[in-house]
Amino acid sequence: MTTYSESISSLAETLKLFITDNILNEICHHTNAECSSHIPKLWKDINTEELFVFLGLCTASGVLRTRKEPVAQLWKTNAAYARPIFCATMARDRFFQIICVIHFDDKTTRNQQQSTDKLAPIISVLESIISTFQMAYTPNEHVPTDEQLVVFRGKCPFRMFIKSKPGKYGIKS
Repeated sequence: MTTYSESISSLAETLKLFITDNILNEICHHTNAECSSHIPKLWKDINTEELFVFLGLCTASGVLRTRKEPVAQLWKTNAAYARPIFCATMARDRFFQIICVIHFDDKTTRNQQQSTDKLAPIISVLESIISTFQMAYTPNEHVPTDEQLVVFRGKCPFRMFIKSKPGKYGIKS
């Protein structure tokens, strides 16, 4: 913990600690620019408040749902494990619309950047988050580090296959 993170008292403040207004503005700008040119009739511009709610729901879905539960199940109200926070916060269709179109960079310059960096589509946002992580937390000498394979079967240029792991495809971190 640092003086930067000492006054945190809620979950929203914790998320705001790492996802700053500059990051939210950048993501909103790129997402709205991309969607207004490709799907202008279907797209309603996203603002920073709605994006922050979306990111909060993404975080909550990672914490709350079981491994094999579909994300759409989180909006069910009559299920045995209903999670009313999702219905009360954002419509399911809007959540899926945002998750399908979210952009973190200018798509017109991506090909040029990807020739040198495979993380080009997210690098500016990633660097901002890393710098806020460094301001918020200073590890001591008792923090262990290790590597792991985060299971992921989607398209990714640095996805790995490790035969000896239970989840054989993923991203090594």
